[in-house]
Amino acid sequence: VMLVSAYLVLLVVSALWRAVRRALADGARPVRVVLVVLAAAGVAVGVLGGVDVARSVSASYLRVGDTTVLVSTDRSALARVGNGREVTLLTNGLLLHRPVGHATTRGEVAPARFPLSAVLPTSGPDIPAPGYGLALDTTVDPTAPDSGLARITVGRTSLGAHLLDRFVWPASLRGGVVDLWRAVTR
Repeated sequence: VMLVSAYLVLLVVSALWRAVRRALADGARPVRVVLVVLAAAGVAVGVLGGVDVARSVSASYLRVGDTTVLVSTDRSALARVGNGREVTLLTNGLLLHRPVGHATTRGEVAPARFPLSAVLPTSGPDIPAPGYGLALDTTVDPTAPDSGLARITVGRTSLGAHLLDRFVWPASLRGGVVDLWRAVTR
């Protein structure tokens, strides 16, 4: 994802550079070109900083008996969720995710081991995976699967911060992958 993002940024910068060179070659005054570029940058910063979007965390849920746990391999994602958040439980699916229940988080993030099929669609024997868990108080449809997707809205942020966190420097690269590597190599 980061390579694709870097490539897209390179394409935008090179297109802008070509447009500036073309404008200067066509006889535009350098001061006018600079003012237009600054105005465009101001509009872009205004949009990226002024547009408010919902920030959500996607994780998985796992039911074992009467206990339901929010699980993820990314500790920083679960740490952003915290205690007392509303969670929407959904079925796993390639494109469609049907709601199967609601939950509220309780407690603190703790190291956990869970079947890999709880976080990745696998069709084989369940391999135990290291990660993190957060307890849930749930209201789940009894016919719902024992694992699925969980979505949690954790607040609002600017569009620029969301794009930066999602594509340029994801939270998983700031600790989650390192934590997973440490757990696997113990």
